[in-house]
Amino acid sequence: MRGRVNQAAWNRAREVASAALSGAVYANVGNATHFHTTGVSPGWRHSLVRVGQVGDHLFYRFGGRSGSREAFSYAARPSSEADVGPRLIQASLDPTGTVREAGAVAYNLLVAQERGADAGAAGPAAATPAPTAVPTTPVSTGDAPIQTPPTA
Repeated sequence: MRGRVNQAAWNRAREVASAALSGAVYANVGNATHFHTTGVSPGWRHSLVRVGQVGDHLFYRFGGRSGSREAFSYAARPSSEADVGPRLIQASLDPTGTVREAGAVAYNLLVAQERGADAGAAGPAAATPAPTAVPTTPVSTGDAPIQTPPTA
């Protein structure tokens, strides 16, 4: 870096970098995602599709749809009024319940637990409502009867 800079080489490098950052693609390498020099033989070279060679550099791409031109395109979509700003998404305790109800249930359980802990430290605990268990129905695996081990 302390030596003199080759101004012509520097300007060419700047032009190539500017073009690449603007989306220009050198036709001989196309959709290449990997490259290596002729001096090495990486193990992955046979699992990719060879695109071309520029000087001592060999260029490869993925096969199939992953290596297609469409894999490198991005179609921006306009944002709507609903997409502006962050959104809060909460998991519900009951999949059929609303977000507001789930938050209320969680808050009430937390308050009940805190009251139970405070009452236990000060004296006999007041009865706090336990969460209601959801009944489950056993799933049949077909027409075969369910076998249970004999009891002694």
